[in-house]
Amino acid sequence: MSKPSRAILGQAQSFRNLPPHVLLVSLLAEGIDAMGICKYIRANEDLRTIKIIALVNQLSDSESAALLQKGFDGYVPYSTDGTEVIKRIEEATAIIY
Repeated sequence: MSKPSRAILGQAQSFRNLPPHVLLVSLLAEGIDAMGICKYIRANEDLRTIKIIALVNQLSDSESAALLQKGFDGYVPYSTDGTEVIKRIEEATAIIY
């Protein structure tokens, strides 16, 4: 695992007492194992409520479905403006009654 990924996982371990609601993680960032981070968070009982949103390039329908199946709660294309990012975060964190 790369140094940046270890740093992010180290941070994830340190916020067990007060985990964030949402984590934005780039699938294209150099040295970051986004899939490994997602897998780690989903496997950890104290952290699995964190919503994980991937920053991606354009995805096909099958790629989008695969990303969600791997544990991500959503994704946002890099070309998206800030309003769309906020919308996706709100969708991921929405409480359904």
